[in-house]
Amino acid sequence: MSKLDELIAELCPDGVEYKKLKDVVEKNKFSQIGAAELERLNVFKGEIRLLPSSKNYDWWTTTELGSKYACEGKVISLGRARYANIKYYEGKFISSNNNLISVKDENILNPKYLYYFISNHSNNFYVSTSTYPKFDSNIFDNFLISIPPIEVQNEIVRILDNFTELTAELTAELTARRKQYEYYMRTILENAERRYKIKISDVVDFVQPTKYIVKSTDYKDEYSTPVLTAGKSFILGYTNELDGIYKASKEKPVILFDDFTTSMNWVDFPFKVKSSALKILFPKHNANLRYIYYVMKVLDYNIGFGNHGRHWISKYSQQYIYLPSLEEQERIVSILDRFDALCNDLTIGLPAEIEARQKQYEYYRNKLLTFDRG
Repeated sequence: MSKLDELIAELCPDGVEYKKLKDVVEKNKFSQIGAAELERLNVFKGEIRLLPSSKNYDWWTTTELGSKYACEGKVISLGRARYANIKYYEGKFISSNNNLISVKDENILNPKYLYYFISNHSNNFYVSTSTYPKFDSNIFDNFLISIPPIEVQNEIVRILDNFTELTAELTAELTARRKQYEYYMRTILENAERRYKIKISDVVDFVQPTKYIVKSTDYKDEYSTPVLTAGKSFILGYTNELDGIYKASKEKPVILFDDFTTSMNWVDFPFKVKSSALKILFPKHNANLRYIYYVMKVLDYNIGFGNHGRHWISKYSQQYIYLPSLEEQERIVSILDRFDALCNDLTIGLPAEIEARQKQYEYYRNKLLTFDRG
């Protein structure tokens, strides 16, 4: 039996008391400032934490700049709209456009326990409007919270804090590995056997995907062939059309390039496309297409093709690159593929580990905060 099980068996064997949130918390007892003023205070360092109403920016200011606005305490901030990011902070802070929640009596309710409870039920506190979801104070006030003995709350907080810390450590590790991956991608490619200098157009060709354009927009998950764009959306949906499929495979994958955004994706499965603005790139002799794919990503980093609007494939094709021997290309690809999988693959590596830990955390958060009523 775990320590938590022992505490529950000893202190609340017959269930726990439930109370309305308004009976155990205070709302908005701390002063706040405007969003523009908060942003002006941000210098990314200092002793005072800044709490904007939306994203969890790592904003800070100094005592010299922010002392006259600062509040101090243990506080939970919820945005007033759009299911905004929930934050917990202990210490000196300055907030803008939040609902600020604090505990009335810490002998009855652990503030961090309250934070986890609110996080678990946050969507219940917002109502849909014609524009965006808005925080409903009445719903929040009358929402019931389980109040186990403080010893039980403290143990639940300890368990959930451990999950949170582990996820934060994994996220920091992923950030470091991505920086390392980008560094190696640039360094390895830029320092490849420099005597082999050649235009991309000499090693890569492309076709317009006109005959592979999807006709129907009846996309369903049960259909077998993905319809692709390029960029973040990538797979728009799945079609049941059987003709006009580009049969890319793991033996002969291609790069799908979007002329309008200069975004690109590596494709190693059969597909159809949404638009003729895409181009299908494939290798000529003595070129490993995966190597060229990494080279083109480096061009985005170094030359900024992807940051200046529309650029046709011809602008890439005229760029000179360093093309080492095929054997060396394959060696470089092997190194970069391992980094890529570690940093970006949602089925393996750190992203998969973070996702698994997040799901585990959410499962236990819900389980640990659910009690029988006494």
